[in-house]
Amino acid sequence: MKKALTITVAVIAALTLIVGVTALAATNYGTADDPLVTLSYLNDVLRPELDAKFDSMLDEKSDELKDELDAAVKELEEKYANSSAGGTMSTYSVVTIENGQKLTGAVGTEIMLRVGSAKVSAPASPGLIDTTTGGILENGEQLVKNHLYMVTIDGRSVVSTGHTLVIVRGKYTIS
Repeated sequence: MKKALTITVAVIAALTLIVGVTALAATNYGTADDPLVTLSYLNDVLRPELDAKFDSMLDEKSDELKDELDAAVKELEEKYANSSAGGTMSTYSVVTIENGQKLTGAVGTEIMLRVGSAKVSAPASPGLIDTTTGGILENGEQLVKNHLYMVTIDGRSVVSTGHTLVIVRGKYTIS
């Protein structure tokens, strides 16, 4: 009887083991439907693919931003480097003003009388700043040749009292 009990327990244990192994095999771990992922797969295959995709996207965005920045810089250069009113912001220009014409400068415009004569036209004080002497030229006063004047308030002008040549740096209009 002991022998029969031992055989029965052994058979039950064997059946339990067979059922357990069959159940684990049925879960399909490591198959094409449910693959196992190894560290070497992540390092050798997946990471290089992701790095390549990321680099490609980064290069594409970088090119887009560079194009946008170049367009914005070009627009600003066109807007501020070439004034349709006359003159540029960074270079000196020789400008001829005929008798009675008025050269009106924007704030920061520099003017130097070279030939002829001209006087200041300003609605209020100060007219122009004489950067050569550090003084102020008021409305109606004559410009001195080879002195550098600066417009510090909008609406300040130089009116020619004959055939006049001035050197100008900055934005200006002639009327």
